[in-house]
Amino acid sequence: MRHGDYELAVVSILRNHGCLIVLEPESNSPGVKTCDGYLDDVPMEIKAVEGIGTWAICTKLLMAEKQHARCIILYFPEKKLYSTTRVEDGIGKYMANPRLSKERTLNQIITICNNEIVAIWNKKAAPIEGRSIWEGFRRENGANSYTLSPSEAKL
Repeated sequence: MRHGDYELAVVSILRNHGCLIVLEPESNSPGVKTCDGYLDDVPMEIKAVEGIGTWAICTKLLMAEKQHARCIILYFPEKKLYSTTRVEDGIGKYMANPRLSKERTLNQIITICNNEIVAIWNKKAAPIEGRSIWEGFRRENGANSYTLSPSEAKL
């Protein structure tokens, strides 16, 4: 599958869940980073995760941040590449990255594997030291107390 095919697969999956998703043309200006489009009017970026380490996920999150995305969709083309722990470790490395400003634009992470939405992480404000936390909403395995379907999680 080519990268453009990944984007079309993600669009199809999200539209089947009732989301409004619009892809924008790629920027023609050198050095200008733009998002792939909009998910329910929120700037979003689609990234395929083909590497096996947690840094692969962290790198995708950092790239989406540079493109001023508020939502990132991590698409795992192979089931063996996805694990909740791996994504959570990648989010942790992203949050601890000193190169990012304190005001991060990324607010939502959606993971898709096997043509299904597997999990949704939403950034929530936390009163402790001005830091934010990420709450996960998972469809499978009841991994935490936030087990909701994607429609209940209000993409």
